Order: sequence, then C-alpha cells, then structure tokens
Amino acid sequence: MMSIVAKRIIVAHRQAWQYVSILTPGRMVNLLKVMAGYTHSRLFSTVTSWGNPYAVSIEPGTACNLRCPECPTGNGSLGRNGGTMPLHTFQHILEHLPNDVFHLNLYLQGEPLLHPQLAKMVTLARERKMVTTISTNAQLMTPLLAEALVRSGLSHLIVSLDGLTQATYETYRVGGSLNKVMQAIEHIQRAKKQLGQKRPIVEVQFIVFAHNEHEVEGAKKLITHPGIDRVSIKTAQLYDTPSGITHPTQPRLSRYVTIDGRRVMQGRHQNRCFKIWHSMVIAWNGTALPCCYDKNGDFPLGNVNHNGAREIWQSKKLTAFRHKVVSGKGLPDMCHNCPEARR
Repeated sequence: MMSIVAKRIIVAHRQAWQYVSILTPGRMVNLLKVMAGYTHSRLFSTVTSWGNPYAVSIEPGTACNLRCPECPTGNGSLGRNGGTMPLHTFQHILEHLPNDVFHLNLYLQGEPLLHPQLAKMVTLARERKMVTTISTNAQLMTPLLAEALVRSGLSHLIVSLDGLTQATYETYRVGGSLNKVMQAIEHIQRAKKQLGQKRPIVEVQFIVFAHNEHEVEGAKKLITHPGIDRVSIKTAQLYDTPSGITHPTQPRLSRYVTIDGRRVMQGRHQNRCFKIWHSMVIAWNGTALPCCYDKNGDFPLGNVNHNGAREIWQSKKLTAFRHKVVSGKGLPDMCHNCPEARR
C-alpha cells in the first residue's frame, strides 16, 4: 500500500511541477483575475469576466476508429459537419491566443491519434510553454508514434480503458481491443525509457457503466502496472438513445439514479459553471464553442479564423450564455446533463 501511496505522491508532484515551471507572473495575475471575475459573477448573479482564458481545448478532428454507443461520433449522431484541422489553422490559433493560456487539451470529439501531425501540434504548443493533454482510445498507438509523442514533450496522456476483459471492454469500446490498449501503454513506457523522459504522465481512465461496475476495484489496482502513473474512475455521461448502455446501480459510481423508471441526474442544480469562465473550446474548423458539452456546435460564438480569441472571449454571445448560467434562465439541455453545476 505504501508503494502505491508513494507513487501517487510522486506523480502528483510531477504534474504540479509541470504547471509551476510555466507559470509566469503575468499568467498568475490572469489566473487570479479569472477566479475573481467568476466569484463576483456568482455572488451577484451578474456576468463579470476579467482576464483571458487560461485553458483551451482544440479539436484535431471528428473522425474516430471506434463506435462507442453513447458517443455522438461513435453512434453517428454528431449534429455538425466533421473534418480534420489543418496544421496551418492550428498554428494560426496558437499565434493569436493570449499568452495567458498555459493549458491545452488536444481532444474534443473524435480520436486525436488519427491526426497525422498530432505530435507536431504538441511540439508547437510546448514551444509556447503550454501543458498539453491528449485523451485517446489508444488503438492506433505504435512504437514510432509513441516515440514522436514523447519527443514532442506531451505532458499528459489519458488512455481510455473501460474493462478488464475483452468482453467487458468491447461492450462500450465497440471495435476496440483491450490488448492494443495495454500495448500502447508499453510503447509509451519504452519510449520514455529510451529517451530518458518522465513525460507524459500516463493516466488510465475507467468510465463506469452497469456492465463494468463490478471491475472498479480491479481497475484501481492497475496503478501498480508498469507504465501507468494514475488511474481515474469516471462517471459516464448518458443520452436518451436506445444504446442498451445503462448507468451503474451504485449511486456513488453514477451521475444518475432511476426514479419511477426514469433516469434522473443526481444532485441539486446550481447556477454556476467555472469552465466557461476559464477555458475556450475550438472545433476542428475554428468555430469557438462555449464548452465541451456543446458537442453538436449548437451555440457557435464565432470563428477564430476571422475573430480574435479575445474578441470572442468578451463577445455578446458568450456574455449572454454566461448570463443564462448565473441566472438559471433559459439553460440549454446540455447544461442539465452536466455535473459541473451539481452537488
């Protein structure tokens, strides 16, 4: 047990240092401004946005190699045009982001490893001293790609592993191989050793459903596996689709409970959402969205190819969206299926 605790402490220290090492005085001041603006907005039920975003999610592309039944991409229900972000668009976005941005997620919908220049994207972000994160199903990881990602300076790699047997795993990750996930982790571990690097931190993410909740305790023990730095147990987001996938029976493992035969989200809704005060979301074609839950692009705020990031950040559209959140009036459906504003 002590070795597991020690490993967690070491990994937490490494991750904290990744942020400390790139936090300039200007970025720290901006961080305080963002937090102050959000606090003021909540206290007075108004929209106060001070500072610039300090985190950005950029979508490399919408294509995916799996068919996860509760994912709009996997089940074919994504309500916007798909595509792949050209590298020059990504470069343009980076060049026009405020210097205050220090965290970059390179994923939204789709599988990031499908982008042929993903490692180059990470390299460009690292040159701007950003902490970078990729979330992947890991099916496409090869020794060469693992080496390229390690060389790029990738900070954090989230690997989806939602089952401890192939039968359990493929119930949700339709078309996927559990063996390929474990091989991907080995490829990254080997590349890190060969290049003498401690990055990226490899986090296994186990999303809990009814069909795999019996494996949660076993999933936690994966932290003892070589190459795995962290294991996170995540509740599943479900939609009203006839997928056959259901939420866990144990309330502590689920966002939902069943009442009178209906799936209901747990907790009391509060008029808050820190995400839309601190981060931007940019789709593959440059369209800015209010948050990662706007999967269908129902609330476009502008396009970073035509409008500056600062202009979008202070735009009337985003201000109006934030007002819906702090007032609780006119909230879109996606906000009612989000745990961010619930306790």
